Amino acid sequence: MRPSRASTTASRTRSTHPKHGDIGHWFGGDLEDLKRKKRVFEEHCATVGRDPSQVVLTLGAGVLIVESEREGKALLERIPEQRRASLRAVTPEQGADFLQAYVDAGFGGFTLNNPTLPTPEAIARAGELIKLMNSKPARVA
Repeated sequence: MRPSRASTTASRTRSTHPKHGDIGHWFGGDLEDLKRKKRVFEEHCATVGRDPSQVVLTLGAGVLIVESEREGKALLERIPEQRRASLRAVTPEQGADFLQAYVDAGFGGFTLNNPTLPTPEAIARAGELIKLMNSKPARVA
């Protein structure tokens, strides 16, 4: 068994990632733009003769997991405006619904940013989100 290699989708790694990567970690963003980037990745895989399903694509989830919409609104107001566009405040249930679209598009996992989980309660909400995501069937197109 060969060792796993992970890479990001930075332009300098796009050509090596399809050939050598086992896990590709991408950073969140617009779903349509990520689907476009995934198609480019799949084209690179075809060029090097690699089945793209052999590479697990993970995504930095731009979610702030909150107890309520009111808490989410207050939290977002404290974040600098330029960063706010890349984040979404969600309850665990809303987060599972939101992230399901990425799973359906072929992303196999998510990372949560540690600073968004500053308390035991926040970590527990992340656990709720994980349980909800694990209970949903993958419907990869």
